[in-house]
Amino acid sequence: MTAGAPRVDPKRGIVLRLAVILVAYVTYRVLETQRLSAGIFAGVGVLLVGYAVVTYLTTRSDERSGLLQTGQTILGSVLILLGVGQLLT
Repeated sequence: MTAGAPRVDPKRGIVLRLAVILVAYVTYRVLETQRLSAGIFAGVGVLLVGYAVVTYLTTRSDERSGLLQTGQTILGSVLILLGVGQLLT
């Protein structure tokens, strides 16, 4: 059974990862003005979820580590929620 080509050209992976880092940094800088812990949690969460998405888009299905990506996405989502929770309390 052969896997299809990745959804996005793997050569663009580095550019996408740099964009994810930029978005995570901006998230951190915006939220840390309100509360430092919220900025850290949300920034790291955005980074983890973004990297999981980029890996999903730039690798073939037979090259992906599904359990690792799932865990990374769940952890990132929980960190984002913790950051938002820090802002609301």
